[in-house]
Amino acid sequence: MKHEVVRCSNSVVTDYYLDIIGKACEQVKCDKKVTITARYRDAVVAKLQGKRVIFWSQGVGPEEFAMRHNNKIKLFFVNVMAYLALRWSDFSVFVSKAMKEHYEKKYRIRFAEQKYYIMPCYNTILRKDAFYEKEKYVNNTFVYTGSMEKWQGVPHILECYKQIEDSGLPKAKLEIYTAEQETAEQLVKEAGIRNYSIGCCTNDELQIVLGRVKYGFILREDNVVNRVSTPTKISTYLANGVIPIYSKCISSFHEVASKMTYVVEEEDVEKKIHAFDSMKIESGSVLKEYQQVFKTYYSNEYHESNLIERLSKIFK
Repeated sequence: MKHEVVRCSNSVVTDYYLDIIGKACEQVKCDKKVTITARYRDAVVAKLQGKRVIFWSQGVGPEEFAMRHNNKIKLFFVNVMAYLALRWSDFSVFVSKAMKEHYEKKYRIRFAEQKYYIMPCYNTILRKDAFYEKEKYVNNTFVYTGSMEKWQGVPHILECYKQIEDSGLPKAKLEIYTAEQETAEQLVKEAGIRNYSIGCCTNDELQIVLGRVKYGFILREDNVVNRVSTPTKISTYLANGVIPIYSKCISSFHEVASKMTYVVEEEDVEKKIHAFDSMKIESGSVLKEYQQVFKTYYSNEYHESNLIERLSKIFK
């Protein structure tokens, strides 16, 4: 299939997914040219030009806009563009089932099964060596990586860790890696956390850090933006053998986690953490479980194969 990818200059992650879709397109026989994009405007413009469009929706743009800005006029136009992009596109890719259902309910659009595909956000491959780092699953080292932005829920994460620390968990330590170290220091002191460290590292250095960490926080407020999301941070944790402490409002991963052993849901955090501490966690067992997730949910080959099958039916 002849195709063009409309890239987002400020998003390496988005381009990564557009390339996965593009590779699938290369295997589909079709004389017509197809535009692959992740922006509402690009999808609408392409359709007005008479092109066929594959639209990848990374997030619920209007809701994200509303959280950041108080401008009802601009929000109206964002909603219009979102509606047109979703209604007019020949094929849609969503990051979660919850996202598809949100759009169907909000815009009263019914996506035929053969005209959409669900592929979560992820950005790393599984590192087997990380699972076998010395005393990885002995020391109770917790980590948070990322910004201090409100939507990351850092105060809530610190509150959750403080609860764990106060419960008397042995060898408990929180490590924070962020560019906003002064803000992090202030928040940690306000939370009254005793054993912690704050630093900053590159993406390459982060892989080394996560190799010796047991738990990783990914807690989110229960709102529509988070319910439909599939944070790449979860895939990064699992790829390095880090047991995620997550909020069940992240519905797509919660569905996957319901079949897993080495995960910690926020509501059961203290009980589950102490249960893990009282048992010997075998690195091989964690690796085996996480490998299954990377064979389907976080697998390029798996998603490319499924996309080829779907796209072949649409773009004949």
